[in-house]
Amino acid sequence: MAQPWLWPTLAHLGFYAILAALMLATLLGFGQRSTPQSALLLAAFMASVAYGGLMELYQATVPERVASWADVGVNAAGVATALVAVRALFLRAK
Repeated sequence: MAQPWLWPTLAHLGFYAILAALMLATLLGFGQRSTPQSALLLAAFMASVAYGGLMELYQATVPERVASWADVGVNAAGVATALVAVRALFLRAK
């Protein structure tokens, strides 16, 4: 039987991976052509992780919810995984 933490952890990884990929796609679509891809990847990483952190801070104010630094770490892992995969599979090295 799966551990009780497994499904929420996988959900965090998946959600934040999708968020980061969409954030990067948005930045690539609206960014200047001269903006380095590394800067866009960093911006997507920082914005996605900041969103995850803010969501955890918000959860601390909601009754029956608990904020967790572990969730922020899992969120960041999902973001990093997605951005590394997108970089490797779809973006040309410059």
